[in-house]
Amino acid sequence: MSVRETGAAAIWAAEHDMPCEWETVPQADQEMYLRMFDGAVRAYTLLAAKRGWRMVPEEAVPCMFMEPARRRENWRAEMGLGDVWRLMLAAAPKFEAGE
Repeated sequence: MSVRETGAAAIWAAEHDMPCEWETVPQADQEMYLRMFDGAVRAYTLLAAKRGWRMVPEEAVPCMFMEPARRRENWRAEMGLGDVWRLMLAAAPKFEAGE
């Protein structure tokens, strides 16, 4: 199952108070639950963005450190946790209201 289908199946299961076997849900209902999942994700993203939250990667990735001042082999030893955090925030996707 895709991530969307897993989320939609979770909504179905919560609504029906029983485990969901996604493959047995009629196509029209699957589409409805997929739309419900998409709406829930949009609402959560909007609320998180309004509160100043951003999604960041679990671990720092090389593209975050491509600015000239950070092109060192041993960046972990030379950078503080705050530096890494700021670079991760800068690399995080920016959400617009209503996305």
